Amino acid sequence: MSKKKKKSTAVVQPSLSPKSYLIQGNARKLPIHECWINPDYQDTGLASIVVSRIHAGGTITWGSFLVDIFCLGLKQTAYQFNVTEAEYEEKVEHLFSMQNNEPVAYVLVHNIIYGAIGYAEDLGFKPWDKDWQITQYILEEDDERVELIELEFGDNGRPKLTPGPYDNVRAIRAQLEKTVGEGNYDYIGPLDGLFDDDDWEDDEEWEDDDEEEFDDYEEVK
Repeated sequence: MSKKKKKSTAVVQPSLSPKSYLIQGNARKLPIHECWINPDYQDTGLASIVVSRIHAGGTITWGSFLVDIFCLGLKQTAYQFNVTEAEYEEKVEHLFSMQNNEPVAYVLVHNIIYGAIGYAEDLGFKPWDKDWQITQYILEEDDERVELIELEFGDNGRPKLTPGPYDNVRAIRAQLEKTVGEGNYDYIGPLDGLFDDDDWEDDEEWEDDDEEEFDDYEEVK
């Protein structure tokens, strides 16, 4: 007489989306792979940063962070989840195709990102890019476990606004005049005055047309 098979009591875990994987803190358990930045960020006021982490199988999860250290803090961010090293290297090469880049320690880029966000928040600006709600989990938690580096934000102690083509210039200047006062910040107009403020988009937020959708994964480590 055959024995009856016992029903399995194992719990079947549903697959997680890349977003769920990240916001649950799983990426923070992965070792840092490498970090990149443009070396002239202190002169230009704009830091293009890459932070990548490596999975046990050799694939890469990484985030990019465009940071205005003179005024607005985090401006844009994006991420890719569980891609091959070749795909990752191609994207990073494209990201820095118009500027130089150099490898840096994670602790520096962490302090640049969170320091610029804190400086901008003091001026009344918060990160608006929706992907920040995800990409922040590629970074370490901003607490005492990460060494604090004293960095200077603003340009010679003053906010300096050099807006991009998708910034609401009027609203930003109004906020600066509210927080620091007229005459207490510097403003560099679009392309040195080649365009009027009317040529800039005031109300629409730009979304990356190249944003990629990722399929659900199972058992990614």
